Amino acid sequence: MTQGAGLDAAFDTNTNKPMAFCCQLFNSTAGYNNSVGRYWGTDNQITAVRFVATAPNNSYFYAGGATGYKFQGSDLSVGFTDIYTGTTAGTIGEEIDVSFTGTTSYLYHRIVFNGNGTNSIAIAQLKIYASG
Repeated sequence: MTQGAGLDAAFDTNTNKPMAFCCQLFNSTAGYNNSVGRYWGTDNQITAVRFVATAPNNSYFYAGGATGYKFQGSDLSVGFTDIYTGTTAGTIGEEIDVSFTGTTSYLYHRIVFNGNGTNSIAIAQLKIYASG
């Protein structure tokens, strides 16, 4: 999701911004292939216990309305494991705030949205919280 304001826009601490200033894809990729996340660094695995994702203040996460999403972890930049799955409400400025019992530490964490290959996908902010 490198279009719009780019990947860093999802981690700039500003949750209240329009789509033009968000991390986005103008045309989503079909399936669960639209992601943004973090690499924590060599030998710096973390156990995530909560994430908060915020949609643009003038749009949905997915321009087509409600869609599925997954929060995932991996020790490689491929082969992600689902930690949490859900469906967006499909509302403007939506906030997804999920806490869970983290049991596995990973080097990478990301949120991935289901797209259709046409409608855009955008995220204003992604916050990932670690145990301890």
